[in-house]
Amino acid sequence: MKILRNLKWSSMLAWVLVLATTVFTYFGALTYERHRSRKLDTIDIVTYAPLNGNFQPREITVVAGKPVRLRIKNAETVSHGFAIPELGVGIAEIKPGQVQIIEFTPTRPGIFPFACTIWCSDEHMAMNGKLVVTEATLAQR
Repeated sequence: MKILRNLKWSSMLAWVLVLATTVFTYFGALTYERHRSRKLDTIDIVTYAPLNGNFQPREITVVAGKPVRLRIKNAETVSHGFAIPELGVGIAEIKPGQVQIIEFTPTRPGIFPFACTIWCSDEHMAMNGKLVVTEATLAQR
């Protein structure tokens, strides 16, 4: 009987430890991501074929030297891609309804075109926009 009670106690202790470890890991990861995300400007972009609206927004302004997160959502029924060739940034494919995230730090000011990289319609070549990278001022640092 004593062995049975010890077995129940050790099993219960094991389950409590597994549960505690899982919960602490989950909340630790969320806290870390929240802390890391505070440092990033997040910009939402929605992709549409050119006849349905193109990239929204088509022009994005960010600050040189400041980390950026682009969250790109495909609102269409066809795949799209996304690339800023001059900065070496891109996503090969964003499937219908999917959201993809790119994180990068633009290092120099300038105007950098971005475009869809997957043939999405007859107007595919018009599916583009521009990333404007400004110099950091003291207030932006």
